[in-house]
Amino acid sequence: MITIECTWCDAELALNDLDATSVDCPDCRITVEIAPDPEPLAIAA
Repeated sequence: MITIECTWCDAELALNDLDATSVDCPDCRITVEIAPDPEPLAIAA
């Protein structure tokens, strides 16, 4: 479990894994979507 702070209200939020696609804050009722890591670019030789 990973604990982070809400950017808007500073409440502590718990993430169950690193693959979370969004975080919900029950204190300020906001949902933040987490962008996936970009795919690596292939370099032509």
